[in-house]
This record gives sequence, structure tokens and C-alpha cells, in this order.
Amino acid sequence: GAGCSEASKTAARVAAGVYVPIVSPSSTSPLLSDGAEYPYFFRTIASDAVMCAGMVEVLQNLLRYSNVALASSTSAYGSERASSFIYAAQTEGLSVVVSVSFGADTVTTKTAFVQLRRAGARVIVLLAEASIGVIFVRSGLQADVGGEGYLWMVGDASL
Repeated sequence: GAGCSEASKTAARVAAGVYVPIVSPSSTSPLLSDGAEYPYFFRTIASDAVMCAGMVEVLQNLLRYSNVALASSTSAYGSERASSFIYAAQTEGLSVVVSVSFGADTVTTKTAFVQLRRAGARVIVLLAEASIGVIFVRSGLQADVGGEGYLWMVGDASL
């Protein structure tokens, strides 16, 4: 199977037409869990929905936070994970005080930092590809967002 969700979606659609199963070790999109849409797709890793539910559980019940900020990349990877996180947070009563998305450009990144600063949340959940997640955190620290007194919680590939 394919190594990323977008490629797995395409491969699974083609393979279903000829009744060939696709097994992916790393495609985590919750959309791939739709058995009607992807009847021959299987994976050996949990979907993003499971990961995000676990993150919410840790934030609420272990760390005792009730409000968080969410920052995600604008790619399918980041936006699908953000949707999963927001759903899990709403289901469990965790307040997402602000949700920002950013691309690799500095304009969206600076706008995201302004919104994060205004929101006042001390926990920032970051869901992005590692390549831009590292840059986002580094830039956030330079912009006085996410330093001392903050907690960054990142998804599996964000850093």
C-alpha cells in the first residue's frame, strides 16, 4: 500500500475496481475508514481520529487542561487532522479557543501567531508535517508564542 493518505485514497479507488486489497502501514486519514468508499483498504496503523481522541484524553484527564489553541498546516494532512481533533474536543468538552491554519509562507504564519497570542491559550496543539512543523515552532518562539509557560502538544509527524 501507499505510504501517505492521499496516495492511498487514489490507489484504493483504483484497486477496488478490480477487487484488490490495499494495505498501508502509515496512511492515517479518517476518510480511509469509510468502508463504502474504500472497501478494499486496510491499514496497520490507527487513524487520525484515534490519535486525536487520545490527545484530547491526555490534555483533559492527565494534564487537566480545559482550553487549548489549535494550529494546523493547510495541507490535507494538517486540515484532516485538525478536523479530527476538533471533533474529539467537542465530543469530550475540551474548548478549542482558536484554530489557525498556516502554509509554508511567512504571511499565514505571522497571522497565525497574532491569533494565537490574542487567544491567550497556554496549550498549543500542532498538527502539521514535520518539515513545516519545526519551522512553525521555531518561528513561534521567536515571536514570543510558545515559550516559557506554554505547552506544545504535537501529532506524530509534527516535529
